[in-house]
Amino acid sequence: MLLMTVGIGLLAVLDFLRFRQNRAGAERPELAASELLRQRYARGELTRKEYRGSLVDMLADRYAQGEIDLGEYEARLAHLVGEQSDGAAGQEFPTGPSTTTVGRRPT
Repeated sequence: MLLMTVGIGLLAVLDFLRFRQNRAGAERPELAASELLRQRYARGELTRKEYRGSLVDMLADRYAQGEIDLGEYEARLAHLVGEQSDGAAGQEFPTGPSTTTVGRRPT
């Protein structure tokens, strides 16, 4: 009888821990996605351009889905663009959820 009680208690604890872990991942899925991107970039599977482009795409998706407002989108985008150590002149970055570009000179 005691062994059965301990077994049921152990199953309840394991079930609770599994539920808690699943719930934590469901609350902030963008963290999991950005962490995956960071790991792939660190392993050399993504170029710097692909990594940053994916971060910008994820940010634009969060704005389009209403998870963040325009002010937060622009602040985070400015932070991403500001991290450029090689200069942003002539590079394309979306200014909003549309595909407009900044910094391009007419040819």
